[in-house]
Amino acid sequence: MKLINHTLLILSVILFTTVGLWAFLFYSQLLSQIKTTIDEGLSNHKIAIIDNLKDDKTISEQLDFLDKSYIIKKVNEDYALQVRDSYKDTLIFSSLKNNNYEARLLTTAFVSSEGKYYEMKVLSHELNKGKLIKKIITSLLGLFLLLFLSTVLMNKFVLKNTWKPFYQLLNYLNDFRLDKSASQKLSKTNIKEFALLNESVQKLLNTNVDIFNSQKQFIENASHELQTPIAIGINKLELFAENPDLSPEQLKKIGNIIESFQRLSGLNKSLLLLSKIENKQFISKELLSFNELLSRIKQDFLDYSEFQKIKITYLQESIGNLK
Repeated sequence: MKLINHTLLILSVILFTTVGLWAFLFYSQLLSQIKTTIDEGLSNHKIAIIDNLKDDKTISEQLDFLDKSYIIKKVNEDYALQVRDSYKDTLIFSSLKNNNYEARLLTTAFVSSEGKYYEMKVLSHELNKGKLIKKIITSLLGLFLLLFLSTVLMNKFVLKNTWKPFYQLLNYLNDFRLDKSASQKLSKTNIKEFALLNESVQKLLNTNVDIFNSQKQFIENASHELQTPIAIGINKLELFAENPDLSPEQLKKIGNIIESFQRLSGLNKSLLLLSKIENKQFISKELLSFNELLSRIKQDFLDYSEFQKIKITYLQESIGNLK
């Protein structure tokens, strides 16, 4: 996953989690406020009903809500004195709708002008939590959609431009070569952190380039300085070997010395080649088939090997077979 997408994913999770938690708290607070408002209405309605009934000398009991929003039943004094105004959610069956609906119910007690005690339950209008939840969910879905589109646009225009110097640095490091260091420079940026990062990387690369060039120059100079005395030594030994006063034993020893110098010269060239390979100074790359290479070399030396009566054999490996 790309860094910019990783950052966007974290921001999205945090954002949606925060909004979801906010939505839950908002719903709880809204429902609590609605209930408080309804309870205040029920309290005012209770006072109005009691005011209307206080002048009635005979208060008739009403045990069903029917077309009214309250019920009244006569109770004894001890029970009435224990009753405190209480509010709760309840389910009421509606004969008109032929189903149950949610409402708030106030339970209270009062004494009439004749000194009789009554319990009264006052019912609020329908409290439809389902519709409230649906409206909140619909609003939240719209909010989530808006936030999602805003996040995508932020990713495309804001975060992408903000992280642009970082990706430029990655491309620069990917294309960087020690032997081609001077051909490209890091782009400038107004973001302080990326500017410091570019500066640090540039210093580090410059240091490595200087070390690489020093090592390369040292190896080339050392190889050249070593190759020259070896070649001079070989030439002098070859000239010395032409002296007719030398015995066969001495000529043999000189030949051995010349052979040792030649091996040393070949070793020096091989080490120089390996150093260039390790430093990746050979840009071009190609696949080689050793089977074809050995076949061509064998064919080139076929006449000489037959003349010297030398038999050259090798095992050619192929998929699943050895030849």
